[in-house]
Amino acid sequence: MRHVRAFGIKLAVHLLWAWVLFHLIYSFALSAAIIIAVISTILLYLLSDWFILRKLGNLPATSVDLLATLSVAWVYLNMSGSTGIFFPSLYFALGIGFYELIFHEYLTKSGIVPDERPSR
Repeated sequence: MRHVRAFGIKLAVHLLWAWVLFHLIYSFALSAAIIIAVISTILLYLLSDWFILRKLGNLPATSVDLLATLSVAWVYLNMSGSTGIFFPSLYFALGIGFYELIFHEYLTKSGIVPDERPSR
């Protein structure tokens, strides 16, 4: 149940930020904002939160989040034929990256994602 709650929180933040940035500020279609948010949430939860965060820690996981989010947004908007997509994609990735720094702390401190890094 803790994973469902964590995923729901992550999805809500991604949807909110995508809606504000892509739909309200840059006037992309609402469906594009929703699709980008859902794809990035699923990808990041599986890749970054479950594998990288537990093995390497917060900063490497956040770096992957930033690059993956930028890639997902840019590729989707590019495939949809939109123009002027780099900066909206970059701003989306930066916003999600900042959020993920905090979210990763929540995941590790609450024990949802165990810290499996070798002790030094």
